[in-house]
Amino acid sequence: MEQSNQAGRNTRRVNAACPKTACAARILRMAGVLALGLAVDVRAADIYPDRPIRLVVPVAAGGGNDIVARMLGQKLAEAWGQQVVVGNRPG
Repeated sequence: MEQSNQAGRNTRRVNAACPKTACAARILRMAGVLALGLAVDVRAADIYPDRPIRLVVPVAAGGGNDIVARMLGQKLAEAWGQQVVVGNRPG
């Protein structure tokens, strides 16, 4: 709503495209969609990850980056309680 002062009077102009009942209904629909989205996120968080996590190292095996990635994979596996597989893909 906009308030304007015309000739010393305060007047209110209502947005004709969205009367009060339509706005309330729109807000309720948006709240319902938001609640549904949050419920799906909670359910998805419980089951992820459901298979081993792949950590791809873009260098050949045996180098310094490979050693660091394998140490990181071991720590992540301990923290997440999920197997972490380190794979080297040079090139």
